[in-house]
Amino acid sequence: MEFSEKEVKRSVRNFESAVQDIVQAGYKTYRSRIKTLMGLCKDDPVINSIVTPFFSMPIELERIHVKDFDWIILNLPSNLDEQIAYVLTVFKQVAESELSLEDLSFEIFQEHNVQANIQRYISQVAFPCLRELNHRLNDLIEDQVDGKKEIPRADLNIINYGTLNAERGANIAIGKDIHQSIQNKSIKEEILKKVRESNLVPEESIDVVEEVATELEQELSQSKPSESKLKELARKVYDIGEQGILKIFRNAVDDPRWGQALLDMILQ
Repeated sequence: MEFSEKEVKRSVRNFESAVQDIVQAGYKTYRSRIKTLMGLCKDDPVINSIVTPFFSMPIELERIHVKDFDWIILNLPSNLDEQIAYVLTVFKQVAESELSLEDLSFEIFQEHNVQANIQRYISQVAFPCLRELNHRLNDLIEDQVDGKKEIPRADLNIINYGTLNAERGANIAIGKDIHQSIQNKSIKEEILKKVRESNLVPEESIDVVEEVATELEQELSQSKPSESKLKELARKVYDIGEQGILKIFRNAVDDPRWGQALLDMILQ
């Protein structure tokens, strides 16, 4: 799928306006403003292509909303990608009436005024993440969109998967055209260890994870791993469907070719 320069710029403009509307919303309008933003994320092809990777990140709200008697201590991730994914996850649940922002913001800030709690959550928690998202959208326009007649969907990537550590300690950035070869050691054992430690998968389903991990280790041991095979395995990991499995497979394998396969799969 390809988009025109005009399409991308219009979609980004609409997204930025929706973010600003949330910031300025009061108690009686904030839900509808959040629903508008989530509607863009779902229905606008450009915005959907850009934000899908954030919605695909395994965000565990119970690890961020830490209960302390009647309070919630907000334990935000240090990683900006995960912070953005967290806010989008909360907004999605608010839009779908799965989470009450009134209750959440009260348990965090403990103000007697409901609107004050909501405004503090939006200004102190949500807006910094949405502002970072808007900055990335503007950078995307400048770097990938301006002056181009057609923009491939794969170029609409603003998520930063960080760096992977090579065996010799060098930092290898994940990008579209990376062909470095990295020696992989005990990929299967590392993945199975992390999966068992996480308790995300019941014991009877471990065999499925082991099968995918074995195939991944075998493929990455080749001098020239097949891109199509890596994408197939990335899809298998995604289809396992257990919370956090995608993150385990991403973090356990220090190979940019695998990171790129995961990214390509998410952006499909």
